[in-house]
Amino acid sequence: MLDNIEDIPTTIGLFDRVTDAKLPIYRSRTPLYLKDCQNLSRGIYFSNYFLWFGKIREASMLPVLKRVSALLNSGEFGMVTNNSSLTILGDAVAGDIIETRFWVGEILDNNSTVTLFCDWRKSLDNNRFEIIAKAEMKISWVRIVDHGLVAVEPMPDYFLEYTKEMQSSLDNSPIFKEQKGDFDSLDIGERLYIAPFTPRRGRLLAKEYISTTLEDSNSVGNIYYSNYSRWQGVVRDNFFYNLAPEYFRGIGEMGELITTKVKVQHLREAMPFDKILITMNIIEVGQSGAELSFNYFKVEEGQNIKLAIGSQTVIWAKKSSDDKFIATAWPSQFLDRLIEE
Repeated sequence: MLDNIEDIPTTIGLFDRVTDAKLPIYRSRTPLYLKDCQNLSRGIYFSNYFLWFGKIREASMLPVLKRVSALLNSGEFGMVTNNSSLTILGDAVAGDIIETRFWVGEILDNNSTVTLFCDWRKSLDNNRFEIIAKAEMKISWVRIVDHGLVAVEPMPDYFLEYTKEMQSSLDNSPIFKEQKGDFDSLDIGERLYIAPFTPRRGRLLAKEYISTTLEDSNSVGNIYYSNYSRWQGVVRDNFFYNLAPEYFRGIGEMGELITTKVKVQHLREAMPFDKILITMNIIEVGQSGAELSFNYFKVEEGQNIKLAIGSQTVIWAKKSSDDKFIATAWPSQFLDRLIEE
């Protein structure tokens, strides 16, 4: 157990060596802050992981970040996220010390695309850790062709060499594959509804329009990838809140939505001041959870241009007396709406 703040290592640029594989990983530790804990029971809100992943992938580039930044700031080049996925395995609260571990996997597509991995562990006593989440993504180096239009091309030589130095094979190692956590027991339960397998699978539940601004962007100039997971939360939370606001008061005593899996696949770029339509469909409903799908569109001159697709698995759960989440039956206000035809 860390006795005081001085025991928390300052780890920007620190590389560990994984004992079983002798491979490089990038590691940082930080306290979990109040702003990160937006769930009703004051645990981590799922979209924070995507923001944290983006930060550590850039922190790991620190030795070359100035050179990369100069190219990005020119408006001629960029880095884009192709897809990202997250599995949440446990929970933490403000004041817990969270260790983030990051490593680089395969380099693909003529040295233009890289697979990245990340996991998060909560520090316990006696130098032990408990896994709470893991994620992966693919990013590509691109040349900016026009406003919102890019073309994939190989990374600059110095950036490629640095990326190779960071490469690991941890995605094929037990350290990544055998991670289990408290949320392993959370399941959506017996299926009550499964959407027909059609090209546009899923029944529409809700939609929201988002107007983007510079705040949603970054130094590449496009809309930052973590916004897409955040928008899933906006649509989802508003939908369930409007059905039964009383379940969103208190600290989760009546139950709450717990996210266990999230995916986003990007198809095109969005830019500041674009109008974005996000739709949420229902794919499967179980006694205690559901699988939701999301579509993202740029609304332009009366047309909806698809930007991305996504999915999310949610569980309706309550905390037990030993502070563990237990999957619980949906309240009727939610279930009736989820399974209605």
